[in-house]
Amino acid sequence: MIVIQAKLIFLNQQDKQTVLDLMRRWSSCMRFAYKRLIEGYDRKTLKRDLQKMFDLNSRYVDDAIMKARSTLESIKRIGKSPRKVIFGGKNLFKKLQKRHINGSVYEKLKDRWQEKRKGNLYSRGDRSKKGNLNTRIEVNENGTFLRINVGERKYVYVRIEAGYKKGRKREELLQEIVQSNIPYSVELKLKNGFIYAYFAIEEEYPEIEITKEKGVVGIDVNAHPDNISWVEVDEKGNLIIYGSIPMQELASGNSDKREYFRWQYAHKIVNIAKEKEKAIVIEVNPSYTSIIGMLKYAPQYMITKDVVAAYVIARRGLGLKEKIPYNHMKFLSVLTVDELEELKEHVKKTISNKQLKKEHLKEISKAVEILQSFGSEQGMVLRPLDGTSFSVNEFYRVLKVAVVTPLSSEKVPRNFSTLKELLIQGKWGDPQRVQVPASWGRGYGFPKYRLLGLGKSEGRTTNTSAI
Repeated sequence: MIVIQAKLIFLNQQDKQTVLDLMRRWSSCMRFAYKRLIEGYDRKTLKRDLQKMFDLNSRYVDDAIMKARSTLESIKRIGKSPRKVIFGGKNLFKKLQKRHINGSVYEKLKDRWQEKRKGNLYSRGDRSKKGNLNTRIEVNENGTFLRINVGERKYVYVRIEAGYKKGRKREELLQEIVQSNIPYSVELKLKNGFIYAYFAIEEEYPEIEITKEKGVVGIDVNAHPDNISWVEVDEKGNLIIYGSIPMQELASGNSDKREYFRWQYAHKIVNIAKEKEKAIVIEVNPSYTSIIGMLKYAPQYMITKDVVAAYVIARRGLGLKEKIPYNHMKFLSVLTVDELEELKEHVKKTISNKQLKKEHLKEISKAVEILQSFGSEQGMVLRPLDGTSFSVNEFYRVLKVAVVTPLSSEKVPRNFSTLKELLIQGKWGDPQRVQVPASWGRGYGFPKYRLLGLGKSEGRTTNTSAI
């Protein structure tokens, strides 16, 4: 939806008073309709009665009922009582009730509340009427005007002072709307004694030409540092190519400048998708995309955490479900609750940052809870997922705790390619064969290989027959 704001300039004071009276009657009609809808009145009965009661034509009344119904549905949707709605604003109304506010301050607050309560009018567009019948944009040699229906065959013409929108004169945009004969809605609002008009046009989107038939381009907009990561996949979800778009321009500058560059980044993404003739998938159910990506695909493809998050998003956009690799399941099958409790003590002793320590302990406790709810003998994951409530997301949540926390407690690395031998090739039985960066776990005395199942534990064997 495109919304164009404009200030209305009246040719004389009498015309302004006439429009203000129309707005007052329409606002009263809308509030009255709201109360009657709560009581169960139907639209047909209301439309018949309200025209005479407020001296409004059927279109204005119909729009008032529509706005009232929309407000009622919104209030119900957020779980609040429809009878406690205060038109004009609850906060302003409460301020007016405070006894210490008086004099000019009180009068200003009262005027603001009355404007919000009584200074409204809404008129829907109509394609059959080539735009809008009650509030119509008209263009002549003297400029652009809004023709407002104020009674039977009575109109007030008001000059539209529109200013600029994204570098273009708003008046030119309004003139294009008139020439195209598309429907547009008009909402009038009274603010600080001035009447403003808001013209809303529903955008007509072109027919979809590019679908997911050939694959998609997945986008992760939370990539580090200040990047957009993108991946191209085929129709089966196989990775083809990937890249990133730096967004350093968003780190500074005013809001207009940042908005300009956001448009630039969006166009770059669209151009990539057009070039590859593939649909765009962005933040489709993004939960666990980073965790699954960094533990399943980062070691496999030797790419960063941000890229694989975009990859998982792309696969979800194709409707693909993530299966747990055999070696991942085999690896986690040796994990015990006792080892997680050891890790918890390690975190308490070695991490100085209180907030980070709290987050780690919370995640470890959740992992313990998941393992215990799984119900395996001695807290070990020895059964396949089929037929259990142990979800893929829960599996990777526990795996992240078991792999990442003991090796890199202070900061989650963005590159997980170094875990290829451990998580992809399954070389987890011999600690000498697994190469782990020295910076991971540096300075910690915690026996991380025992937690990871990399070393031999006395009196313990690995049961993989049920995996």
